[in-house]
Amino acid sequence: MGSLEQTKEGNLIIEGVLRLGQFTTANAPSGTEGALYYDTTENTTKVYSSAAWGDLGGGDLWYASSTAVAFDNDVYVGGGLYVQGQRVICPAGQDGTDSFCDYVCTDYYVQTGTEGADSTEYCYNKTALTSGNCGAVGGCKDSNYTNCNSQSNSSIQYECGQCKYIDTVDCVNNVLNSCTNYGTDTYCAYNSINNGATNYHCSGGTCICDILAYTTAPDGKDNDCDGTIDEFITGTGTYCLPSTVAQCVNSCAAEPNGLNCLSGRPDAACTDFAYSCTFKYQVAYCLCVTRWYY
Repeated sequence: MGSLEQTKEGNLIIEGVLRLGQFTTANAPSGTEGALYYDTTENTTKVYSSAAWGDLGGGDLWYASSTAVAFDNDVYVGGGLYVQGQRVICPAGQDGTDSFCDYVCTDYYVQTGTEGADSTEYCYNKTALTSGNCGAVGGCKDSNYTNCNSQSNSSIQYECGQCKYIDTVDCVNNVLNSCTNYGTDTYCAYNSINNGATNYHCSGGTCICDILAYTTAPDGKDNDCDGTIDEFITGTGTYCLPSTVAQCVNSCAAEPNGLNCLSGRPDAACTDFAYSCTFKYQVAYCLCVTRWYY
């Protein structure tokens, strides 16, 4: 047939071996769409498609998942392998636009809101980079700060309210993760009624109040969360001689006829800071008690 270029119409049937031209990668011929040659450097058949030489392979090209995705419509088939699709991604190269790369930045995350046991933080992903999303030929841009920071926030991935927060290592760059709980006894649910002096506290990521909580000294908090700070109640104790607590004897003597003391019903008139009076066998005793602050 000679060495001149010829054009034939119809099907070409060869009952034997078809030998392609052989070239090294460095000396690959100029191509036209659909052209073939055998690359002696890579030991593979090359096809010219989308303005570039690429591997023809045996049918679909299979490649490991660690290889950068370079073809549109690639399909993961399991075992760490993909089947090559129909065309090269981003044939225009750096800063080109390819619809295959519309996912860029949707996996880049940022935090918003206010961190606090009684505040809310939000984790957003960024809107897709749909223009100039190509890296080199065959690959999309990375979802990183340079490419994605200026993109607007897209949708809330999760939010962290009372007793939860977003750690500095979560919802940042390409790390999503989730909320972290505040430690037990971190105060929460502050309000203006009692200047935040409540006993609402975090437990397992929930804001709760123990209505039986108390202290034995004023602490400026509303420990039982009923709206009153440092209210007190006297607890039970043991009897003590009036000689050890003179205030109690004086208080009982001041009571009209000592009736309340005689009947064993001490009230505010015969109650000292930490003692109350009682009457036993005609002798004034003091009932040593503890004040609990709620």
